[in-house]
Amino acid sequence: MFGISYENSSGERSARTIRLKDVYRQEGQIYIVADCSRAGGERTFRADRILRMVEHRSGAEIGNPVRFFSRFVEGELDERADHASVMMRARPGLRALLWIARADRDLSASEESLLVEYVAARAALGKGAQDFDEDLARIWIARERPTLDSASGAVARMARSPGERRLFLEFSERLCGLAEAGAPGGPEGAERKRRERLVRLLS
Repeated sequence: MFGISYENSSGERSARTIRLKDVYRQEGQIYIVADCSRAGGERTFRADRILRMVEHRSGAEIGNPVRFFSRFVEGELDERADHASVMMRARPGLRALLWIARADRDLSASEESLLVEYVAARAALGKGAQDFDEDLARIWIARERPTLDSASGAVARMARSPGERRLFLEFSERLCGLAEAGAPGGPEGAERKRRERLVRLLS
């Protein structure tokens, strides 16, 4: 999440807290799609109209928002080798977990944070790189729309790795717990039904 000071096309300034969902380029401008606390829903912002931006977790100020968001634009991601390696190992589990989480079509902030936690846990399983860019991981998570086929294929690959299988079981249960503790927007128990469908593939 980021705190921003924003100036709209009429020159009006406002302070907002946003949670990033997507970034794209159109006619030379970079646009940010985000949940905005001030607006109470999803809004689109132009990066060059962000006057000041602060990262909530660290309190760090982002000096150049346009340059910061440029790295997220499809085809322009300058992923470090370590980040790319971590995400390659995490993607199968993420796809399966995302299919469960999106049972109600929405992805809450707590679900997104849990999926980022999964990336870190999956990175710690292996002997390779463990360093990854959390912002880039969040963008990938927000954009990905797994199907049943892609989730099933991912679980079939995980069945051969005991550590990855254990992580999937743990994090998928935690996802279901989040949905059951809150107010899921979809049919009751949809996440758990999806989890059970995938878990059967691990047997």
